[in-house]
Amino acid sequence: MARISWRDNAESEAASRCILFWYRPGNRTDSRAGQNLYFCQDSPCEYIYHLTVEIPKEIFIDDYPEKIETLGDLLRKTRLDQGLEIKELQKSIGAFEGSIVNWECQGTQPKIKYLRPIVEFIDTHQPEPIPRKKIWGLCFSENPTYPSDPKSFGEKLRATRMQNFMTIKDLAQKLGVNECTVARWESKGSHPNPDKLERVEAFLTAHCSEALVKKSPIF
Repeated sequence: MARISWRDNAESEAASRCILFWYRPGNRTDSRAGQNLYFCQDSPCEYIYHLTVEIPKEIFIDDYPEKIETLGDLLRKTRLDQGLEIKELQKSIGAFEGSIVNWECQGTQPKIKYLRPIVEFIDTHQPEPIPRKKIWGLCFSENPTYPSDPKSFGEKLRATRMQNFMTIKDLAQKLGVNECTVARWESKGSHPNPDKLERVEAFLTAHCSEALVKKSPIF
């Protein structure tokens, strides 16, 4: 947030009204700090008044998101609020700079392997927690495979996997099965065999969202 201050100063009879301007993105002070703008009067004044005006940050930062419509918008807003460059963000989430630019400026969706570090970065720098439903909506708004209204066992399994930012390979390794088996459960309508059922139930019990549990039984 930028500030304009109009300060009291009665040290000189010839003192004029003085506006001190500085710009502070996040916790850093911009190079424009301390510029003085003097508005002189023909006659000397005895007092100068103090005035502080809050100016929205988006006035000074190009492409500052006014509305959050994509995950890239939220990522860019969070990064700029923290005064971070893309190179600094790159170290946090382990993605290429070009990928971050595409997410922030082109609205492209990150691959699922990047979603966890992105969401962790966003969550760490929010004054209040963002509802998970909103985060999932931003993460998967352009993903046609994400079941926004899961009803079947396969859809609930896929929704739970994606909401925990896991690939099919990740889930297969966790359950001790091959990837084709997980894909078949999610999309072909088949159910786990009894020897796999306990592990699948344990995964869903531990990771399924409360909304899915309340909606209907998993199986």
